[in-house]
Amino acid sequence: MRIVRPDEANLIPADIYGCFGIALDDAAGTTKSVGGLPTIILLQGGHVVNDNDWKWLAALVFTLGVQTSYAQAPGPVVLADVQRLKCAFTLMAVGTWDKNVPSAEVTKATLSMQFESIDTQDGTANVVEVSSASAGAPHITVRLLGDNLHFLAMNVSGSVYLTTVFADKESRTTGTFKAVHTRHEFTPVRLTGWTSRPEQYYGYCDVVK
Repeated sequence: MRIVRPDEANLIPADIYGCFGIALDDAAGTTKSVGGLPTIILLQGGHVVNDNDWKWLAALVFTLGVQTSYAQAPGPVVLADVQRLKCAFTLMAVGTWDKNVPSAEVTKATLSMQFESIDTQDGTANVVEVSSASAGAPHITVRLLGDNLHFLAMNVSGSVYLTTVFADKESRTTGTFKAVHTRHEFTPVRLTGWTSRPEQYYGYCDVVK
């Protein structure tokens, strides 16, 4: 959208009527297509507005446009109101004790899960569609601490799974939240596809409508 005066658009007053919602005496104006662009034409009493009025009107229209864009911008996502989250973790660290010496290995990961029926008031949620064999307890405890959301699964095997979704400014704006998923588990024998050592996963959670 651009704004021009009638003389710039080569239009005569007879071609012009109405005015972008701004009344100027018995003013007339219209929106025409000039050079392929929607264009606002301004008149005052059948005459082109003077330079001072022109500058003032241009500033007013610009301000109205800015205010409209801000009004239409979506507000930040608040985790307290979220009922569903889909999470994907692409990096993991696995800890162990080789010959009683603590060590850790960082590798790529493909873990995903979805949290359903999140209720921060009652402190409950369900976890579904876990992509690993070690899914953990399906019914979990939820805690909203500050702006961050925590999901805690306490399993009958004695292990604890904890997922934390961080509500930093960037995450609240985009709706894609940084997240970490930790598995506190240890078994003497390591089985492929099963959690048998402490694991920590890093990734993101997206709000699901």
